[in-house]
Amino acid sequence: MSETILTAENLKFRYDNEQPVYALDGVSTSVKRGEFVAVLGANGCGKSTLAKHFNAILLPESGKVYVEGMDTSDVSKLYDIPYESNNLKDAEIYTKLESEIKGSAKGADMVMIQDGAQLTYAIEDGWVVNYVPASVKDTVGESDRNPLVHQYINKLFIYNKLGENVPAIKNVWELTAPEMKGNIIFKNPENETVNMNFLVMLTSDAWAEKLAAAYKEPGAPALPDLFVSYPKTVLALPDESILVDYRDYFTEEELAGYLPEFLAEGTVHDRLVILPLAKSTEILFVNKTAFDRFAAETGASLDELATWEGLYAVAEQYADWSGGKCFFAHDYHFNYFQVGVESLGERFFDEDGLAFGPKFAYAWAPYARAALTGGLWLGSGYATEPLRTGDVIAAVASSASVLYYSDVVTYEDNRTEQVEILSLPCPVFAGGEKLVMQRGAGLCVVKSTPEREKACMTFLKWLSEPERNVALATALGYMPVTKAGFDRSLPAAIETLEDPMYVSLYEAFLQTRQEYTFYVPPQREDYLSLETRFEKTARLRLTAGRAQYLEQGADALAPLLRTTLAEVQGSYDK
Repeated sequence: MSETILTAENLKFRYDNEQPVYALDGVSTSVKRGEFVAVLGANGCGKSTLAKHFNAILLPESGKVYVEGMDTSDVSKLYDIPYESNNLKDAEIYTKLESEIKGSAKGADMVMIQDGAQLTYAIEDGWVVNYVPASVKDTVGESDRNPLVHQYINKLFIYNKLGENVPAIKNVWELTAPEMKGNIIFKNPENETVNMNFLVMLTSDAWAEKLAAAYKEPGAPALPDLFVSYPKTVLALPDESILVDYRDYFTEEELAGYLPEFLAEGTVHDRLVILPLAKSTEILFVNKTAFDRFAAETGASLDELATWEGLYAVAEQYADWSGGKCFFAHDYHFNYFQVGVESLGERFFDEDGLAFGPKFAYAWAPYARAALTGGLWLGSGYATEPLRTGDVIAAVASSASVLYYSDVVTYEDNRTEQVEILSLPCPVFAGGEKLVMQRGAGLCVVKSTPEREKACMTFLKWLSEPERNVALATALGYMPVTKAGFDRSLPAAIETLEDPMYVSLYEAFLQTRQEYTFYVPPQREDYLSLETRFEKTARLRLTAGRAQYLEQGADALAPLLRTTLAEVQGSYDK
């Protein structure tokens, strides 16, 4: 039997003894030497509080904590408890954890991660031990105990929009309007930490000032002169007229220096209220080292990856050559269909949601075929993850994700390899328009005085100067926003870069700028809900179809292509 090195016995703790709500309420667990344990949960559920008890930063109100036999309440021994502290981002923690697991290395006994959903692969592969808090053991079904209790929680405000005199809610501040009295369903904040935090936000002096400013109440403090925003944020403002229209301060000649698609995304209700600062796009990232090995034996070419048709054919070829391994992953499957369908000359959206026309079916067939036969990665998380671990060798992802790539891949057998990550423009459909997604925040200026507005404009024009804008963009994995930045300053900046991965990325930007048109997503109130719903539905349907394909064989492929398409489309039927 492995030695137990960490034990919690009926651990209870609250930050304020006057409050009835416990941050930890009857937590009992143990960890054996060599085990890997992940503690997952929503914000405010007690993950950090529990961890602080294991290194005695906090002491229990009742119950006991033992670390390698030492009672943490024994003050004389507190500093004998060994722990390792790393200032790592979630993505770095995943990589470190995976590397240790694959190599059977002695790593952490417990890992605290904010976004536990990204650890799905670890759960599925049995890399974490079963953990069921004692307080919920009797209420959690057996199926949810193996291998791990984990939760995905969305907080929603629910109101009856059919009631009398109840307006549509666009902003959380509108919940405080007098006409909302008696129309809100709200969980008891004494039992719901998130709701308590929300009430504190609304009732505190600091937030009260912001609320008063938003409603432009007499005597309210002024809003900031300048802030970063996306179009959806502007659309949620109670009054968009508080924002300056940049056309009042920029000449037509000055605005003509920006890429028109970037300005189009910042135009809300025919007013240019968001000035682009840095933009991302979708890029095809390729592990060229692994691809070259594959190409040497099969004759596959990088040129084939310029089209979706070619990429899918290569993916099928790679699966045959590799013994069934995935070829590529996609960050946002919704983007593939949205941009692809529009590039083929068909509307992706209609008044009710998604159109699901013939071109959608055309795009679905190779996509679904790749997913069902194993060529398309269907795991959760970002496309960067399987590319960094060698589970795929190509990924379509945001250009800004270059910050998360490494030139070292750690494979399942703990073998590491120095690799070259190559950036290529996003694939397109053969015969279609060369469209590619563009995203990124911009800057808004709040109406104030002529002097302050002019000061903001002076700063923004200074920041948008080609060389300065390119310096900002190349430090963050983004594109410049002006034509001169792209055509003159970016090529010069590339000459100064030393990292070949970044050189490749910015060369792909230049090619994209020359050959593609940047797609402008529609400004719809239901855009995010349509995107989220599609991602979830498509992944679930294809994951289930993949299991059926593996069970029934190739004869099931054609029927599955039809049924999965019908299921996705049917999920949107009213």
